[in-house]
Amino acid sequence: MAVPNWHQAATKQLSSSHEVAIKQPLSDHEVMSEITIHELEAAINFWRARSPSSGDELVLCKEASALSKPYALMIVQRQQTLSPDRLDGFARQAWDSYVRLNNSL
Repeated sequence: MAVPNWHQAATKQLSSSHEVAIKQPLSDHEVMSEITIHELEAAINFWRARSPSSGDELVLCKEASALSKPYALMIVQRQQTLSPDRLDGFARQAWDSYVRLNNSL
């Protein structure tokens, strides 16, 4: 997928003797290198509100369920932050979708 020109790093000539680098915007993952336990809880609640528990067993939606596992481990291990790289494939997908959807609101 090609990156648009406005999104790439560029240099703008201001005068013959001065140049200013225009950096591309940081991605969500560069801005947020660690996920806090509160952010993970917010993501779980986001998915629960978007797709409430169902059935007599009150089963969580697949996104909330995927994020609840690392959340529980953080509680048990008394961790306050988690690297996104430590999320399994589906939890990472649920997290990335949450960040993207939450940023578009």
